[in-house]
Amino acid sequence: MQNDALLTGHLLSGALVHLLPEWELPSRAVHIVRRPEPRPSAKVRSFVDFALERLG
Repeated sequence: MQNDALLTGHLLSGALVHLLPEWELPSRAVHIVRRPEPRPSAKVRSFVDFALERLG
C-alpha cells in the first residue's frame, strides 16, 4: 500500500499494477500548521501553494 503520487512512474511503465483498483483507503484530512504571520515568507507560501495543488 502506497500513495499513487509516489508510484506514478512505476504504474505508467507497467512495473507495478493495481491489485484492487476499485478499493480505496478512507480519506483523511491534511493540515498545514504555520505561525500566524501577517505575511508568510515566500518559502511558506510556495509550500502551501504546492500542497494545495497536489493534495487539493
